[in-house]
Amino acid sequence: MNKKYLFVLFLLVGLAAAGLAGAEPEVQFPVAELGGCQNQEACKSYCDLPANAEPCLAFAEEHGLMTKEEINVARKILGGDQGPGGCTTKETCETYCNDISNIEQCVSFAEENNLMSGDELAEARKIRDALRRGVKPPACANKEACDEYCGSGDHMEECMNFALAAGLMDEGERADAEKFLNAVKKGVKPPACRGKEECDQYCSEETHLEECINFATAAGFMSEEEAEMVKKTGGQGPGGCRGKEECDAFCGDPNNQETCLNFAEEHGLISEE
Repeated sequence: MNKKYLFVLFLLVGLAAAGLAGAEPEVQFPVAELGGCQNQEACKSYCDLPANAEPCLAFAEEHGLMTKEEINVARKILGGDQGPGGCTTKETCETYCNDISNIEQCVSFAEENNLMSGDELAEARKIRDALRRGVKPPACANKEACDEYCGSGDHMEECMNFALAAGLMDEGERADAEKFLNAVKKGVKPPACRGKEECDQYCSEETHLEECINFATAAGFMSEEEAEMVKKTGGQGPGGCRGKEECDAFCGDPNNQETCLNFAEEHGLISEE
């Protein structure tokens, strides 16, 4: 299930320790500038202490572990300014802004301090504007709760309706969501997976193939003929390819033409003639 509508706004206003988890190879331990910390965990512990904030921020800035905007906001916080809801650390700001009811303050703060990319900010604004219009959000308050809530078949319609009303899906996604909803309304049980990546993996397993085919057919994602073809082939094409795009690419290679023709003939996809 598409999760784009599940709102989580992370404001990176913490200390440089957050960046050390993804430190570039040229950052060598021990780090003399950070109290001689021997590894990422020790450096995080050092930078978690407010008294060490400035050397940690200076190190993060020098090594590109935080963006200029993140550095500036962190210094503002350390200088006495407060984030949305009065938060003063990365953790408290994340907690505050992970609650959808605080979206107004958090989006405004992110806009003022350039803390979100164009796509992230556009998505957050859509959610904010939907709430302003009175669109009722799912009955969950944060990402973790909404992952659980919207993953339940009982609540999928509610969550997808919010995503559609907020404009968080493009036309193709919208059409797929509507097909999905119509199938669920008819009482067709969807596969026990969430999101494209997880469902691709789930439906690639032989034990789940029939379950996935039945739902895809009922929802109109697949024709009866296509369903029969998938059942015949076990969900795999020549060379083990999966899906139209992957199989088109495989069979578009002249070196694979004989493999593809043999596969089609063996599975009754083309006549011998």
